[in-house]
Amino acid sequence: MSSSTAQLVKLVELRVKELEVQGSSP
Repeated sequence: MSSSTAQLVKLVELRVKELEVQGSSP
């Protein structure tokens, strides 16, 4: 896996975590 792909994966994971936090917020 290229480094660029790894960076994209990390960005996606961070975005998903942010969305989950927003979804759990009242």
